[in-house]
Amino acid sequence: MATRKEDVSLDALNPFDLEGTAEDIALVERGLAIMARKQIVWGAVVESWKKQAGILTPRPAATVLHDVPAAHGTGVINVAALIQLYRTDQRSPYHTVHFRTRENYESLLRRLEREHGSLELARCKAEDIQNAYEGWVKSGATTAPHSLITMLRGLFGFGATVLGDNECERISVIMHKLKFPMLQSRNVRMSMEQIRAIIGRAHEKGLHSIALGQAIQAEFGLRQRVVIGEWVPVGEAGESDIKSAGLKWLRGLRWGDLDPSRVAECPLVKDAIDRITSEKTGPMIVYEKTKLPYLVYQWRREWRTIATEVGVPKAVYNMDSRGRRISLKTGNGEAHQGAASDDVSSATPKSEARH
Repeated sequence: MATRKEDVSLDALNPFDLEGTAEDIALVERGLAIMARKQIVWGAVVESWKKQAGILTPRPAATVLHDVPAAHGTGVINVAALIQLYRTDQRSPYHTVHFRTRENYESLLRRLEREHGSLELARCKAEDIQNAYEGWVKSGATTAPHSLITMLRGLFGFGATVLGDNECERISVIMHKLKFPMLQSRNVRMSMEQIRAIIGRAHEKGLHSIALGQAIQAEFGLRQRVVIGEWVPVGEAGESDIKSAGLKWLRGLRWGDLDPSRVAECPLVKDAIDRITSEKTGPMIVYEKTKLPYLVYQWRREWRTIATEVGVPKAVYNMDSRGRRISLKTGNGEAHQGAASDDVSSATPKSEARH
């Protein structure tokens, strides 16, 4: 088995000697991220050296983006360089958000980098931004276009206010004037019949935590991430007594977080709790196969398998088990959005969660 290191060199790893565990995935993704950052930095340095030496770089085939080098006092030449600074500058909002939010940012940043990284800021016009947005709309996703535009606004705002870059300030003004209508969002809600079917099948398969988690989502109206928590690298902010493979578990429900009087009003939750015979301490939702809280991909995989087995269409997601949103607070005092509808009643977790 290849040795795992924090600062990983992919050249030192044999992909055929890894098991594909969560640790291996995190290891390789970290290595790829390091390589990508180095490629951006060294690419910009080499281009600068070439300009000084009078060496012309062959132009690639024409694209919809401008490819004319520009010079800035801040060193921000194009979108890729701005993204790199957004990731690395300690003043960036990138470093102030939760790990999972940062992962979402990273997904958006990678797409912007891949599709529009070579866009030179000095030549960026309203037309470029509008064309990018229309291309995202044509891709068919309902939330991605708005998320990507919001990410762009954040990038240029960071460049303008934190880096003091004139081009970023100019583009921020352009984006302020542009209007990007919100696309029609998904309006899917899982029926109580489907919810009960998933819970019943989960119990049949011995996955009682899936059943309990689904019941809590439905009757307490909590988001998946509030119910199952999240695994983050041990270096992230937050204390936890649950650690494994270089990760720690934060922000999920623990036994004692739910108000017993509210549980008594939620028959699905009460029944699911009664079926759990193990000691009711620590994390509330635990994967029976690992005895640890679920990793997100494990939860999604097991839940989707069960949902498919009971006939829930693939277009219906786990998050669709929540009803109309209302304001709730979880046991750790954080405000979240809960659910209230004719089919799904709301309830509020009570005690201080220990994370």
